[in-house]
Amino acid sequence: MTEIKYQSQYELRKAFNEIYDKNYSKVYRYIYSCLLKQEDAEDVTSEVFFAFLDSFINKKENIEHPSAFLLKISRNRVINFRNKAVNRHEEATEELPEEQKEDNYFAKEERSLKNPENQRMFNIIKHLSFEEREFLELRYAFDLKNPEIASILGINEKAVSARYARLLDKCRRIDQETSKVNCSMA
Repeated sequence: MTEIKYQSQYELRKAFNEIYDKNYSKVYRYIYSCLLKQEDAEDVTSEVFFAFLDSFINKKENIEHPSAFLLKISRNRVINFRNKAVNRHEEATEELPEEQKEDNYFAKEERSLKNPENQRMFNIIKHLSFEEREFLELRYAFDLKNPEIASILGINEKAVSARYARLLDKCRRIDQETSKVNCSMA
């Protein structure tokens, strides 16, 4: 009986380690992109994996898509972190490095984009809300599918499809509008 329990614990530990190894950098990058402070991102990333481990061991939730579940925990922990910072009247991020201290941060980034296609994408993205950029990041940067995104955002797959279609339409409209402006300025 003890042998079976040991194998079960070993298999559980092995499965968790595989999930951790596969997803750590993805989770950390997501959290860092939201908080922009290394120490905070490391702390929140640790919290995420402890919460995941607790759910994983105690089978509190059905974890069909571990990557999506981890990003859902990450998103919630980032929101909690920001809310705590606001309640303490603190800034959630540290002061920007000297090279980013411009009145218009986007202006510096825009100058660094040499490729016309990258420039075009940047012009679209800068007109999107944080939630819209986050949605695109889940879709393209993390290569998540509709069921995984639905799990993270707490909506159904049809809502993800509809949101995606509306967001693509919005991106096309922004692209057309910025193209018209750029053509008239030329």
